[in-house]
Amino acid sequence: MLGNGKVIGNFKRRGMILLVMDLNETIDLCRESLRLRRLDDPEHHATLFNSSLTLCSCFTHTRKNEDVEEAIHRCQEPLAALSSLHPVWFFSYARLQEAYLSRYQILHDPADLSLAVENFRLASSHFTQGFLERIIQVYNWAIAAGQHGHGSTLEAYSTFFELLVAHLTT
Repeated sequence: MLGNGKVIGNFKRRGMILLVMDLNETIDLCRESLRLRRLDDPEHHATLFNSSLTLCSCFTHTRKNEDVEEAIHRCQEPLAALSSLHPVWFFSYARLQEAYLSRYQILHDPADLSLAVENFRLASSHFTQGFLERIIQVYNWAIAAGQHGHGSTLEAYSTFFELLVAHLTT
């Protein structure tokens, strides 16, 4: 029985190494794509967000803080470059909350949870997106706040029902 556990442990370890290698390759490809794309390319922001998601995933496996820091930076780039009325801001907020929440889940720093909640709040109130996208964001906010005992849980549920009522009455 002990031998089987050792084999399974070795298999899981090799699988993790391959996963991290795949993530690193994906990150390198995203970086190369960002270097090749012009800033005014309409797909530039999608590449930033894909890069951010991959970096967050890598961070959860390797726990290298520079990965999540780069993910946060990638999400903040459009906020500095575009008008606050641009629809990409919604996606920046959505990806920022994912980055901060993934870092909170590893490092347990309450500041990261607060930053995640603030970005949930901003995404759910960004009027450039329809009700459904905003309802999904606020639903995820309510779940995350409840799971982690954050004080914004009631606000998230209240906002959820406000958006839902507004959506159903239109």
